[in-house]
Amino acid sequence: MTIKRHYNWIIWFVTLAAAICLVADSTLLAMAQDKLDEVISGFDQPSEESGKKNKQGLERRLPEWLDLTGSVGLAGSFDLCSHRAPPEKIDLKGLSKLRTEIDLQADLKLPSSWRARVAGHGFYDWIFLIRGQDNFTNEILDESEYEIEFDEVYVLGSLSESIDLKIGRQIVAWGTSESLRVVDMLNPLDQREPGMVDIEDLRLPVTMTRLDYYLNNSWSITGVAVQEIRFNKEPPYGSDFYPWDAPPPEEEIPNPGFSLKDQEFALAVTGRLTGWDVSLNGAWLYDDYWHLEKDEQGSVMRQHSRLAMVGGTVHVAMGNWLLKAETAFLDGLEYFNLPDEKKSRLDILAGVEYLGFKDTAITLEAVNRHLFDYDECLRNSPDEMRENEFRSALRITRDFLNDTLHFTFVGSGIGPLCEDGSFERAQIEYDWSDGLSVTLGAIFYQGGDKGYFDSIKDNDRIFLKFEYSF
Repeated sequence: MTIKRHYNWIIWFVTLAAAICLVADSTLLAMAQDKLDEVISGFDQPSEESGKKNKQGLERRLPEWLDLTGSVGLAGSFDLCSHRAPPEKIDLKGLSKLRTEIDLQADLKLPSSWRARVAGHGFYDWIFLIRGQDNFTNEILDESEYEIEFDEVYVLGSLSESIDLKIGRQIVAWGTSESLRVVDMLNPLDQREPGMVDIEDLRLPVTMTRLDYYLNNSWSITGVAVQEIRFNKEPPYGSDFYPWDAPPPEEEIPNPGFSLKDQEFALAVTGRLTGWDVSLNGAWLYDDYWHLEKDEQGSVMRQHSRLAMVGGTVHVAMGNWLLKAETAFLDGLEYFNLPDEKKSRLDILAGVEYLGFKDTAITLEAVNRHLFDYDECLRNSPDEMRENEFRSALRITRDFLNDTLHFTFVGSGIGPLCEDGSFERAQIEYDWSDGLSVTLGAIFYQGGDKGYFDSIKDNDRIFLKFEYSF
């Protein structure tokens, strides 16, 4: 255990040292880039007029009230380590994804300055045909072979000069953190491939009614009623990110419709002031993470607790520094090992973002989740809860070559020394041409005292994606 803890800590130390080296040479890189600009300045570049004509030609084929955007892509990944997943017929090392993807979004202008959006996505992963569908479980074929789904679908408009209404499938992102969640609880996450993408691309839209009342230019009140209950998309049985040997028990999912009894409700008061932002948040919602519970017949079910949350956020700008803080008090948490009790938890997050280096952002965030009236039995499976769970995240982004090459590093760990597990992801994205981008990266997982990370420690992989946006 000591070796494992030191190993994770060394990874974080080396990462931080590399980050410092990366940003410290900003002057040299800027000089090199200026020199490169001089060399290539004589070569012909596509004129802006040519690009404008092409874009205008496309827009003329669409009515003025319709704006259609989207992307098509090919994404692949290659697993670096030998490992297996149910039904354990094949070694998963090697090519593990070859997925064609499409995203479409239509924005419509409606009468009286109202607007609407209809967006959706689809994909097909050819890896299951390449490796043989008989080598995979029905669960992973159902969840990961193909998908066609609506994303944001809503109408938005003003009821008066100070009241806006938004109805439909949408995303409401609360909080200031880029990598960790405290008050940001209204949208579930797609967690089928943990760590592979950022939180902003993981949120799942849900059907809700949102009212925004603007008191003045600085203060607003937001009320939300959620009519569609969705929970996190988790790795299916048969995925190498699924941590157990048997399929999960049946999950109970409420279907509230327009019944007030089972809907979720949320309220936020937000102030956007000079140099700083502040918010007070409250919600009555379902826990996106399930717990196991026995029913009257003794069968085990996956259930979702009804939670009450109150919290707040602060975001302060001080020169090149951005300071952020969040807190939330949760009541109503339930666990398998304490079937007749409900627990409360206090989450406190602190973070700092530095923007002083050229084209660079460095963000460090940490959160502690304290469980009140803790019982040692909660350390046992399947709960695996600690009285204090500490999580941290480091994120570094930098742009090169006139903002055409984008570098991103994200590292996150559980425990003060990442002793409960961690991962690191590094990637570069290159804007090959207008609309075409290429992304290459790698992600590495470290096991730890928590069973989940220990079960995915061999899931290291490299990934590549080609995407054309229009």
